[in-house]
Amino acid sequence: MVLSSLWSYSCLFVLWCPVWTRVVSVGNVTESCPFFWPWQVSLQSSGRHYCSGVLIHHRWVVTAKHCNVRPKVDVVALGLHDLRFSPAQTVPVDKVFNLPQDGSFPPKSDLSLLRLSVPARFGSNVSPVCVPEEDEEPDDSWHCFTSGWGAAAGRADVDPDRLHHVRLTLVNQTSCRRRWGGGLISDSHICSHAASSSSCMGDAGAPLICQKRGTYFLSGVVTWGSRRCDADKPAIFTRISDYGSWITEVTEDN
Repeated sequence: MVLSSLWSYSCLFVLWCPVWTRVVSVGNVTESCPFFWPWQVSLQSSGRHYCSGVLIHHRWVVTAKHCNVRPKVDVVALGLHDLRFSPAQTVPVDKVFNLPQDGSFPPKSDLSLLRLSVPARFGSNVSPVCVPEEDEEPDDSWHCFTSGWGAAAGRADVDPDRLHHVRLTLVNQTSCRRRWGGGLISDSHICSHAASSSSCMGDAGAPLICQKRGTYFLSGVVTWGSRRCDADKPAIFTRISDYGSWITEVTEDN
């Protein structure tokens, strides 16, 4: 199921990469085909990228709360592959809605919804990702990825100005709690191996995108991970499906 009340443009399609497009793989980090992830956005301040986000609607972007997006000041760059070039669209952030916090640290949830000042124009380079219902939970049958602009833990052979992605292997909650400590991991978290995680990509606000039956879903947004890319420390994502009702309420009421 998909939160269908959000959509005036279908998120249900399969992406493909032209055979003539050159991509570069370094270890498990791969330079993405340009616009292969058309929902990926760059959050920018004074023309500089500082976080990633994910387009879910003409007027709405999901990112991490710890990115501290500033309304009326920061902008969302859409249809962008290489940060050195101009994006297809640049839209100011009109308002920021943060998920209420319970005071825990690290936080059990780390989400912000950004309302754009004008609707994004959808096309082949800019389109939304699907938001899952509660019954769409990733498991071993799903293919999961994270993507972002980052230096992959400072590796000189990865160009941080170009969008990259990595294939993720998910870690079960029991194993995740054993490695991080039971008090840090809640049921609203999804864990992946740190060796292929967004924490190694070096890009805050990075999404966890999982594919099933040809459809990509936004399953999570990075919350924290190992700064050293310690393979024994899973990366932690906030589970999007746990907050579907909050996303629907905010987007429908605003």
